[in-house]
Amino acid sequence: YRIPDHAAFAGLLIEIDSAEVIDNLDLAIDVARRVRLHNIGISIDNVGAKWPSLLGLPNFPFVQLKVDHQYVTGCADQRLKQTVCRRIVELAHDSGAQVIAQGVETRADFLAAHEMDFDQVQGYLFGKPMGVKKFARTRTHFSEKEPIVLRHGA
Repeated sequence: YRIPDHAAFAGLLIEIDSAEVIDNLDLAIDVARRVRLHNIGISIDNVGAKWPSLLGLPNFPFVQLKVDHQYVTGCADQRLKQTVCRRIVELAHDSGAQVIAQGVETRADFLAAHEMDFDQVQGYLFGKPMGVKKFARTRTHFSEKEPIVLRHGA
């Protein structure tokens, strides 16, 4: 592969599904290490049942883990989901990576994600996916200083 030599690519975040990463772990690690030299990070999306495969990686090369919605949605009331989420958060933070809760649909799940120390949350509680035109119309209702993304601790 060849990385474009342009400032626009610095800080780029590439999202790869966790099943692809885990099924091709050696390749994913190699690519993540190489692109990181160019200030490009790899985010692992839909981290779920196979997350233990990521434990014990030397020099964890991934910058972000996004926990699958099936473990986040309803986690406020389900101890097993909370346990899985806490372990993934620990793995991410111990490795210097950010961790995002996907599928936050209720205030209770938002508060649980906050308590479990997720760095960011996303889900229908904050808004459904929308096209660019609708986003632009919606954005005009916010003040310039109001953030679009809700982050832990903000």
